[in-house]
Amino acid sequence: MQKIAICDKKDAISEISKNIMTIRNKNDINFEFEGFCSEKELIESLREGDCYDITFLEIEIVEMDVIEYIKKLESIMNIYLS
Repeated sequence: MQKIAICDKKDAISEISKNIMTIRNKNDINFEFEGFCSEKELIESLREGDCYDITFLEIEIVEMDVIEYIKKLESIMNIYLS
């Protein structure tokens, strides 16, 4: 099963979730998703061991510097983002 993380504002999470559900139902695809209203919530989830195959991130980061956020994601996920 594929896991999708959505990190955005509540209304955007709702809209993206509806679209994902439509795609899932039309194509009989098995995946689940989880919404996060802040980048800190997503980082905490990753630190706790949750893994996601696809991640939708809000471009406008509110709670921390964008570079700091990317470095934390790279460190936790052991990847390089560009």
